[in-house]
Amino acid sequence: MVDTGFSGDLVIPEGVLGEDIGQPDQVRLYRVADGNVVRSNIFLGEVEVAGQDPISDIAIGILGG
Repeated sequence: MVDTGFSGDLVIPEGVLGEDIGQPDQVRLYRVADGNVVRSNIFLGEVEVAGQDPISDIAIGILGG
C-alpha cells in the first residue's frame, strides 16, 4: 500500500452524494490552490476502498460541482 499522507479528510464534488444524505455534521474552511478560503459542509463517515477494510472517522468535505 502506498503511503499518501492521508490525513482523514476526503473532498468530493457535490454531485457524488445522494440527496437523502441529511444535514452536514460540521462546516469547515479550506484554503484552495489559488489561495482563497472557502467554506465546505462536512459529513462524518467512513470510506470503503475495494479489497480493503473500511476507514472510519473520515471527514468528507463537499466542494465544487
